[in-house]
Amino acid sequence: MPFDITFFRFLNSLAGANKAFDILVVFFASYAPYLIALAFAALIVLEPNWRKRLYDTAFVALTLLLARGLITVAIRFFYNRPCPFVALQGVTQLIAKDAGAPSFPSGHAVFFFAFVAAYYMLGAHSRWGHVLLAGTIPMGIARVVAGVHYPLDILGGAVIGLGSAAVIQRLLPKRTSGDEAKRV
Repeated sequence: MPFDITFFRFLNSLAGANKAFDILVVFFASYAPYLIALAFAALIVLEPNWRKRLYDTAFVALTLLLARGLITVAIRFFYNRPCPFVALQGVTQLIAKDAGAPSFPSGHAVFFFAFVAAYYMLGAHSRWGHVLLAGTIPMGIARVVAGVHYPLDILGGAVIGLGSAAVIQRLLPKRTSGDEAKRV
């Protein structure tokens, strides 16, 4: 994984060079996830059709359970990759993270890419999907710049999140316009 470390070193070298940039990195790495979750929750709550709201909530919950609660936990049980600030010398760490926590896959990336994928797969308006994605991608990059993840941790998390949403979409009965459920 020399490419992963080389790319990490490049992105992490941006940390500490400019105070305003560091503030932006910390915002996206630590605080933007709360705003993304809040925006998503608002979109669900504001759905006027209670059946659609219930279905959407179940879809997202099952996606997150599969992605974060099963797949990520299983990977971390068998493979514990130390965080870059633990494994490498000279890392600029901008945000706090438990030194014993595994780096791969990024739990933030798994969780938020699963959110975004579920939202798109629910047939949501692309404008809001783009807004959620526009917060999720920089969040992942910021966690690398901040020194707490390698690029492959983010990429792996994205694949797990997207894949989990696809699996749930395939397994969950599809809603129709008449609110009846049918198997895809």
